Amino acid sequence: MKKLIYIFLFGSALLLSATSFAQGDIQNDEYGRAVNITVGSTQGSVDNTTLRLVREIIGDAIAAGTVDIFYVYYPRAGGATSTEFGLSACAEARFSAGSENFKRFVAQLSSIRHKAQTFLAIEWAQRCKDIEPIEPLDCGGILGTLCPGSQYCRVGAGQCKIADAQGSCKAVPEVCNAQYNPVCGCDGKTYENACEAARARVSLDHSGKCKPPEELVCDESKPEKCVKP
Repeated sequence: MKKLIYIFLFGSALLLSATSFAQGDIQNDEYGRAVNITVGSTQGSVDNTTLRLVREIIGDAIAAGTVDIFYVYYPRAGGATSTEFGLSACAEARFSAGSENFKRFVAQLSSIRHKAQTFLAIEWAQRCKDIEPIEPLDCGGILGTLCPGSQYCRVGAGQCKIADAQGSCKAVPEVCNAQYNPVCGCDGKTYENACEAARARVSLDHSGKCKPPEELVCDESKPEKCVKP
């Protein structure tokens, strides 16, 4: 999964390189009023300092009224949420903002220095492409619909034993925090938190630890008459 994302982001950067500009080469208004921003890595994780600087510069531009529209294409809701694999986004100038202000914003982005394994590609665009809403896919049910390989079918809490329960496809988390908030999974196992259960592709039965199975007391002479203590 990680390799595929690295390849996607690295390939995107190669495609952008034909139209991306070098530092200082930002004089022509014919490029448009938006820039596509891609941060990725050729190996390992993306440089966190680079991501932080990109986010700070964009945030400052939004606060100053230079950028009016900011779309994040990756990571997206319903997918991997970690920026470990990079960032794909687009920033569009505010109509009332002067072109020089936007050019300065773009120059700031292009001047960011980053580690060798991380790349930062900036591409001029006429406008940012609208983001299509991502609707959760239904799964399970009478048809037993399966989810894509990177997702799992999550049913509502307490519905583990309901035959043909309808669920929704959810992304499998890459990383979970260490917070201890035990939950009981539909597999009868206790997980440290809901995220850990999701990593195991398991829906929740209820909050709190799973109760141990009740043992039966049996009469050796009449094993068919076992009863709960």
